[in-house]
Amino acid sequence: MEKKPTDYLEELEKEARRIENDRDNDPTRKKRGRKPKTSPPEKEVQQSTTDPDSGLLNRPNKPKGFHYLAHTSVDVKHGIITDIHVTAANVNDHEPFIKRLQVQKEKFGLHIGKVGADKGYDRSGVHHELENLKITGYISPIKGAIDQAERSVQFTFDEMNDAYYCSNGKALQFTHVKWHSWKQSYSKIYAAQTKDCKSCELRQQCFGQTASRKTIERPLFQEAKERNQARKQSQEYSVIQRQRRIWCEGTFGTMKRKHNLKETYKRGIRNVSEHCLFSAMAINIKRMIKAN
Repeated sequence: MEKKPTDYLEELEKEARRIENDRDNDPTRKKRGRKPKTSPPEKEVQQSTTDPDSGLLNRPNKPKGFHYLAHTSVDVKHGIITDIHVTAANVNDHEPFIKRLQVQKEKFGLHIGKVGADKGYDRSGVHHELENLKITGYISPIKGAIDQAERSVQFTFDEMNDAYYCSNGKALQFTHVKWHSWKQSYSKIYAAQTKDCKSCELRQQCFGQTASRKTIERPLFQEAKERNQARKQSQEYSVIQRQRRIWCEGTFGTMKRKHNLKETYKRGIRNVSEHCLFSAMAINIKRMIKAN
């Protein structure tokens, strides 16, 4: 099937094009970049013959099979469900996240100042879009693996000059934008000059003998992701994550246990959305009575 870009991926694509245009207009740099796309990307998916709107869920510690996901937003003051959006289960959690926040702001006029989410939403594009919406995100960071070379050779990023510098003071300049199809993201590629790496005494522990120079990949909007990482050290992060576990996780459990959301009884996105909305309405009525 043809893979249609989500709002999340479209934003990454816009930023990648802007960076490439800026680079192409810079007379001091060589013209390099990713090849233009000639046709829409495709992907192979397993589809249910009885309920084609559903998606195959295949995640650790989750029941494998054809399911739906109910992407739910909860207000932490009273536990009111402000939005519930149903998708097939093969949609990543973070993909509809920003769009649903925009819908809530426009539909209900909500002033959303802060949001908390688990590590499934820790994407550089998500952090960037939250900042555009003037929303502070407190999202659990994904623990990334540290490259062995970067343990032994220190690299420092200079945001003003858009370059990395190694421990020997040599610059790794931005060369081009790279698309990662398997993780659906873009990265900026920084590379050192071959002449600088050729005689470097740290060559072996930095990148070995096979390559001619050191390269570093930096995800787009990495700065926004790093700002979220820094907020993890704050007391506010602990408070918001605790509220998320109480209200969000607790609400999901209550809806499954007491409000008929353990399983669906109809097929299709429209019918499942109706089912989820009735479940949310039931729990909201109870909480609104308590709030008043």
